[in-house]
Amino acid sequence: MRTLSPPRFAVLLIVCSAARCLHPAPLRAQPQPGVTYISPGQQPQTAPQYTYTTEHLNAVVVSSTDGKPVARVLITSTDRRMAVMTDSEGKFSFDFRRADLSSVSAGASNGLRGMGFGVGGSANSFPLQLQVRKPGYITNIVMLSLPAVQPDTPEPTLQIKIAPAGTIIGHVEPDSGDLPTGILVQLHRKTIQNGTAMWQQTNGAQVNSRGEFRFADLTPGDYKLSTSAWTSPDANRAAKADSAPGLTPAFYPDAADLNSAGIIHVGPAATVAVTLVPHSTTFYRVTIPIAGVEGTQGANIMLLPSSAGFNLGYYSQDHILEGFLPPGSYNARVTTYAPMAASPAASGG
Repeated sequence: MRTLSPPRFAVLLIVCSAARCLHPAPLRAQPQPGVTYISPGQQPQTAPQYTYTTEHLNAVVVSSTDGKPVARVLITSTDRRMAVMTDSEGKFSFDFRRADLSSVSAGASNGLRGMGFGVGGSANSFPLQLQVRKPGYITNIVMLSLPAVQPDTPEPTLQIKIAPAGTIIGHVEPDSGDLPTGILVQLHRKTIQNGTAMWQQTNGAQVNSRGEFRFADLTPGDYKLSTSAWTSPDANRAAKADSAPGLTPAFYPDAADLNSAGIIHVGPAATVAVTLVPHSTTFYRVTIPIAGVEGTQGANIMLLPSSAGFNLGYYSQDHILEGFLPPGSYNARVTTYAPMAASPAASGG
């Protein structure tokens, strides 16, 4: 029997691969500050050199309400390169280096800006950005303008204010019957968008078995509270029930909708207690066929008035809006999304 030898090209590939492993490609050195690099056909270039001065910061953190020192406040630079905690008298201090960018180009100076440490500045002061935080207080980013001091002179003690957070606690108590599980409480805060004031939901919490809820670490300001609508879990699509018991949304103190709800003012370090009372009623199944939505990728449904807190679900396979609503008049605004057009196939040349 004749034995066949392996193809020569396979041997050649193995030899080439081995030679490649024995002679790896040279590694490129990473540029380092202060090192001179010479490339073929170019003149030697030196990386920019920065001049640093060591600065010392003495500061104290006080409460914005009574001016008393606040202990165990965490102070960090925005780039997380520095961290320190205030002592029992609210004081902290540290040394850091300030880069003098007056003698370098604008492009080189931009590489050091935004790191949170003093960069540049005027002859009499320079900026320093710090983050202050502590449980029960509002996390804040402060910009300090540190005065330049002469050598061998005591550094002034700067003052940073931190605002105590507010808290809202409350109960949900239905006007009749036991409190069901799954009730959500929604927190709304006043915001300005495009010059228009509106109440936007900023947080939510589920009540516990005793009907209690709590919103902590709140920025002092004005808020509104509401609960979500609730219907019995037995009222699902499979059951096909025509009606179901439920609870209408509650708006503090006992308003019809969010627009007419009362404003809850939360001050620094204040705790506000409230009670929300959802009303028991019968919810009825509502089914609305939507024409002309075949082939759409989805739909957005807004039930008006939106401030009433009700909603319907969209079922794309059946092309219907369906859900449970209490007696009343409603308008449904439906926005559908057309499928994305397929990209044309690239023609070969």
